[in-house]
Amino acid sequence: MVYCGKASKGCQHCRTRRIKCDRLRPECSQCVRAGKQCPGYRDQLSLMFRDENTKVMQKAHAQWGVPGSSDGPSMSSPSSGSPLSAGSPLAFVNADGTPLPATPVSRRSSVAQQALLIASKLPQTVPPTFFEKGIQFYVDHYILGYPQEAKTAADLRDAPWMSTPDVAEVMAAVGLSGLSNLTRDNEIDLAARQKYGLVLRNMAKSITNPARLDPRVAVKMVVLLAMFEVVQGTSETAGSVRAHIMGAAALLRSVVPKMTEPTGAFRGILQLQFSMLIPCYTSGITVPGAALEWIMSSKQSLPPEDMTSAELLLTVARYLQLSVTLRNSPLIHSRSETRRLKPEALALEAQLAAWEEQQTQPSSPWRYSTHMGDFPPEAAFRNRYHIYVNGMWSARDDGEKKGIDFREQHLETIRRMAEDTLVSLPTHFRHPRLTREQRDLLDRTCILPPGSAGGVGSAGVPTLTIQLKVACYGPGVPREYGEWALNILETCWSETGMLQAHTLANMLRAHLEKRPKVKIELVEVKKEDAHW
Repeated sequence: MVYCGKASKGCQHCRTRRIKCDRLRPECSQCVRAGKQCPGYRDQLSLMFRDENTKVMQKAHAQWGVPGSSDGPSMSSPSSGSPLSAGSPLAFVNADGTPLPATPVSRRSSVAQQALLIASKLPQTVPPTFFEKGIQFYVDHYILGYPQEAKTAADLRDAPWMSTPDVAEVMAAVGLSGLSNLTRDNEIDLAARQKYGLVLRNMAKSITNPARLDPRVAVKMVVLLAMFEVVQGTSETAGSVRAHIMGAAALLRSVVPKMTEPTGAFRGILQLQFSMLIPCYTSGITVPGAALEWIMSSKQSLPPEDMTSAELLLTVARYLQLSVTLRNSPLIHSRSETRRLKPEALALEAQLAAWEEQQTQPSSPWRYSTHMGDFPPEAAFRNRYHIYVNGMWSARDDGEKKGIDFREQHLETIRRMAEDTLVSLPTHFRHPRLTREQRDLLDRTCILPPGSAGGVGSAGVPTLTIQLKVACYGPGVPREYGEWALNILETCWSETGMLQAHTLANMLRAHLEKRPKVKIELVEVKKEDAHW
């Protein structure tokens, strides 16, 4: 018979999990991310038609384990005298046990009554709670598939922070926030905000009793709280991240003295510190002093390969301070002010040049090379990717330096830096079109030291989205770069529900729409000048 309802076109795994299936070939990204074999998709005829004859019903009853399922034909036989006999387990009876008088019914209505009775005997599935929905969305879209993270949900069972109640609550808050952005469900959004408020209250209590804090769990909490603001927020301003950096500084002042050996647990906070640089520059504000104080006090807790990250952060922070002075000082044209600022600017330029030269040395763990691969065109820019000697974190920090001082470079250098930013994307953001083998290949290009993965998952994505926008805004950058980056931002939005990616995608789209108009205006003015 014709099936008039709206059947799901997704694979069986996605229908069972009640999540949206993107129906990619040969496997959907949800199955790839969960480490399952995708069973494929139903064709159009299977969606439009289904068979409900007696034989099919018998097979269904046998699969369900319903008693008397083999008696289906006898119940609808003309010789039985009634559709359901009094002795049948599906017969209708009065309160005293006497059978109700049989009424003539059609075979189709008999089958419908039988199906209703069988359905009432089947166990009802319990719908997932908001907490379970949030955890599932966070694990699927913010952990699985990201560099140096678990490949399947089963791999997360051994993670110590998975059993921490506060971490689980803030994971659910981030997941619910992203889910509500995609579904526009106000009830889910309210649940996300409630869990976020609960975690904030618990964190405030933890600061008053630092002896009970686990340093790694505390860092994980700070990163997740900042991630919630990025997912929930609608702009790229530094205010939301800055608020958490200030809170992190207060929290980590109690944690740092307990860290007696170098550890990579602070990489997530260091990543968020770098994510503030571009918003601070565009907003004309300096990096918060509390954040710099935290860097100075925690340098001894950083591994040697991360020391250069802290040095670069402090150097760029001084550059931002100089930039704010140049923008706001009314005495900039006076000789005394010029004499004071010029040596400072030259010293910063020398420090940045020395830092960059140091990272290109053969002994530097920050070196990278560009290689060709066989990837989907939307997942890797021109099928190229970077191989980093010592992990993704250094490469991300190097990209921050590229984005900060691009105004001081030649147009060709701007184009090259923008291209490097796009080529480096597969190392930091795994496109859902990538197959499992391609993900494994990229994982081998950014191997971190043993035990230093940190489990921060998607903490680098907010920085990445800002870098894509800044790189494509640069003068002399081809339009092709912007269109490719726009597709990445839209994919990030549809995968994670991160409103920052959605906002930046709209800004980049508007920028690309204006570019042809500006070019036409320049050509017209040039012709008028030539005629004059």
